[in-house]
Amino acid sequence: MSSINLTTTTRADRICIAFAGKIDENAAYGSINLNGKIKLEFDFDKVELINSMGLQNWVSFMKGLPADVTIYFTKCPLRIVNQMNLFPGFIGERNVIVESFYAAYFCARCDGSFNNLLTREDALRSGPGKAKSPEQNCPKCLKPMEFDGIEEKYFGCIK
Repeated sequence: MSSINLTTTTRADRICIAFAGKIDENAAYGSINLNGKIKLEFDFDKVELINSMGLQNWVSFMKGLPADVTIYFTKCPLRIVNQMNLFPGFIGERNVIVESFYAAYFCARCDGSFNNLLTREDALRSGPGKAKSPEQNCPKCLKPMEFDGIEEKYFGCIK
């Protein structure tokens, strides 16, 4: 039995697939009926885990998608962003557009960590070709937080 569930919805311009569960050796993606659409969106918000065998299956899945389809990634949790940054094969040697992703922030005042959902535009506001963590305020004390990582590495998948 597959360890990942796929929920497919259709928008005016694209097919959207939301993943829930684990990207592991048991993950089965099946085939995707694009119904003439040339845009495909993958929503990773509910992905709980990705392991090395799952990564191999994922790469095969990505390589099997039609070359003329534009692919968008949305709501990428830290584990997915890390895979994109560490293993370029994760995007299947394609030009994938990362529309939204989570980034870790730390509030020294509250001693708390928070994963904030950012958009591509949020990360690119620092100028053309640059990606930077935008200022985020703590949801508890409303004071500015610090990005909890190395910006140059973490935001690499956004460029």
